[in-house]
Amino acid sequence: MQIFNEVMQLLQKGVSGVSIILIVLGLIDIGTNWGENGSSAGVTAGFKKVIGGAIVGAAAAFLSQIRF
Repeated sequence: MQIFNEVMQLLQKGVSGVSIILIVLGLIDIGTNWGENGSSAGVTAGFKKVIGGAIVGAAAAFLSQIRF
């Protein structure tokens, strides 16, 4: 079961990395599309990325609880 635990730890780290990337990219989208010359569709897409990153981060936290 040691191999399973190591694989789960590696998977949790990868999923955490993906969530951080999604949140950062979402914040960049929001920042570049904010203001009077910005696109509301771009801001919406940015918020969706941030929310998606938060959901993926929650999944990473859930994966960290799985042990055998």
